[in-house]
Amino acid sequence: MAASVALHDRARRVELDPADVVHRGGSIGGGIDAGHGYVSGHSAIAAALAVALTVVVPARWRWLPWVLAIFVGIGRMYFGAHLPLDIVGGYGLGALCAGVTLAVAGRVTRRSCVWDSAAAADPVGAALGR
Repeated sequence: MAASVALHDRARRVELDPADVVHRGGSIGGGIDAGHGYVSGHSAIAAALAVALTVVVPARWRWLPWVLAIFVGIGRMYFGAHLPLDIVGGYGLGALCAGVTLAVAGRVTRRSCVWDSAAAADPVGAALGR
């Protein structure tokens, strides 16, 4: 416990030298973009929501979820959390997951509607397995 408190206090006292940030390829917001990239989860969620909302919202508002998703990506880059290709990868992952989910949900809905219509036409026969 004491060791974690000491590490926490030490981490708070560390200050970044602006020259060091520029040398390492820092970001506009002051974060350090050092190291390997990783797909942005924030961008993936934003893209998945944009795909899902594009299906639901009226046609004249379908651009709005995508603009908001782009702002999420710009914000992640601004604060130095991700590199540009991390954001693009997140958008791709989110759009893929949402597309697969919508495709599976569409099949399940269509199957259940077909089954329900058959059961509604002959409820006794459907209950008896005829």
